[in-house]
Order: sequence, then C-alpha cells, then structure tokens
Amino acid sequence: MTTQGQPDLPAGGGRVFTVRAFLLGCLLTAFLGTGPLYVQFVHHTAPLNADSITAGAVFLFFLLTFVVNTALRKIHPPWVFTTGELVVIYTMMIVASTIPTKTLMANMIPVLPGASYYATPENEWAELILPLIPDWIGPHDPLAIKYFYEGAPSHVSVPWGAWLVPFAAWGIFIASFFAVMISSMVIVRRQWVEHERLVFPLTQVPLEMLRPPQTGHILGSLFRQPLLWVGIALPWIVLSTHGLHAYFNYIPRIETNTYFELFRDTTPFRILLSFSVIGFTYLVNLEIGFSLWFFHVLMKLQSGLLNIIGYDIPGREEVFVGGGERSRSATRQWGPPSHWFCSSCGPVAGI
Repeated sequence: MTTQGQPDLPAGGGRVFTVRAFLLGCLLTAFLGTGPLYVQFVHHTAPLNADSITAGAVFLFFLLTFVVNTALRKIHPPWVFTTGELVVIYTMMIVASTIPTKTLMANMIPVLPGASYYATPENEWAELILPLIPDWIGPHDPLAIKYFYEGAPSHVSVPWGAWLVPFAAWGIFIASFFAVMISSMVIVRRQWVEHERLVFPLTQVPLEMLRPPQTGHILGSLFRQPLLWVGIALPWIVLSTHGLHAYFNYIPRIETNTYFELFRDTTPFRILLSFSVIGFTYLVNLEIGFSLWFFHVLMKLQSGLLNIIGYDIPGREEVFVGGGERSRSATRQWGPPSHWFCSSCGPVAGI
C-alpha cells in the first residue's frame, strides 16, 4: 500500500491478453454462471456467487494463483500465468459472477412470467395488466409458465423456445446496462483514483495474490503468512459445521447469529457474526464502515417507532421487503428472514 491509501500494482505484468488467458477466463466464467446456481437450487446449499461480493471469483482466483501457478512454477516455469494474464482472467470472472446473483438475474427471471401466472378472474390482471405488457417481456406459453413455477414432469424437456425472445431482449438490455456502467467508471476513474484516491477494498486481496514470489521462494509473500491460513481455517471450520449439520443432523452446528425483537415484538434485530463482513470492513475505512452500521440502526429504530404509533410503512408487505404480521409470525417460527437485515453493518454484528 502507498501512503495515500492506493494499492501498489504488482510488478512484472508480462503478457496481458493471450488466447489461453481468454479461454481459461471463459471456462471459469461459465462455471460461475452455472455451477453455483446448480448447487443452490438443486442441492439447496450455499452458492459461491449469491451476491455482488464476488466470493466465487475470489475463491477461483485463489486456486489459480496458489495451486495452479505454484504447480506450474515448480514443474515448468515458462508456463506460469503472468500478472497481466491473471488480471484479465480475474476481471472476466468478477464481471460474470455479478450476473446470476440475487441482485440481478435470480430475482429478475422469476418476475418475467409472474403477471401471467398469478392472473386470476378476481384480480382481473388478464384484462387490466397483461394487455399493457410487451410481448418480448416474458414467455406467453401457459404450459411453459406453469412448468417454470411448478416444475415439469421428468420426461418433459425445458421449453427453451418460449424463453428465446425474452432472453434475447433482456440480454441486449443487460449488455447495454453493463456498457453504461463501465463507461461511467471510465469517466469517474480520474476523480476516484487520482484525486479522491479511493481504496477499492474488494481489489486488495486479489492484488496481494498477484504479487510474484521473491527470489528463492515458490510461494508469494501473502501465502507465506501464517495469519492468512488462520483466517482461512477459522471460517472454514465454523461454516463447515453448518453444511455437515444440514446433511447429518447429529453433527452440532456452531451458531453465528441470533436475533431479538423490540418495540412490542414488531421490529427484529439480528446479531450476526459474518466472516465476509469482517474481511470487508477490515479493508474499508472506518468512516464508511461506521456509516453503514449507524444508518442501518437508525432505520431500524425509525421503523420500530413508526410501528408503535401504528403507521404502516408503504411496501412493508411486499415479497422482497418483508415485514407485517405474516413476516413476523414466520420470524417467530423459523427465525428472521435474511432480507430484513443489512449484512454489512459492522465488522462483527449486523443488526
């Protein structure tokens, strides 16, 4: 790190855009777009890219720099991926891993056929809403829509034809959206990097992984730090008990969160030990970390006070927001739903 807070770029970039880097980047991005979704929706376990933190990309990059590059450095040094190639691969992965997350496609796709599926004679959506929806928004085949929500028989294949036009149309929109974001970053790059000198915490760990080893060493300086492996082992042990408990309930689970309710049991507060948040807030400056925590607590207090005086915040009954008697009863039975809470509210506890 420099004295101004900006990361030092590793030296020795070498080749940047090569065929093998591009092909490997495509392979890893394809895995991030399919593998974690299969794990989440078929096996119902934690995905690698559930949100925009890009944990899946960081994990694969860790394997690439620590396992693959170390082995190549030992077996045949000319085959080692250069710093430039690794930057290309990592950039491809972090961009691709943000698409199938809960912040984009995982929530967008289920909404597309929703108006047709939930239309009933009572709500009159078929007369009031469906005529206003363009044909390219979502599928119109009633059987394809039913199979999407309820599942298809084992002998029936996925009706891709019904989804072809919506996927093509939304693909153009998403590509344009990403192009606008990248262009916006180019516009503000000078202000952010050279004048405000932002830290960009999600790039700190990959930059450290990129540093080549010193003369006489096979591993880079980061991988030779004992505290790194302690930091990896602790969440791995704790979170492994969660997965093992899900499959073998006689294995005890190490609990990392609890909750309590205030304001006459109308406002749940969650106390969460989040290892990813600990790592993120370690790299972000104190003012930003405190503001995330403070304003979330302030929002919860405001919500509780409004509940006490009987004012119902508009939108609290919506599916993606939570709240209301239905959500509170579910909270008492199964615990608080995760979408009620900000998981990035502090280094240890999200309230």
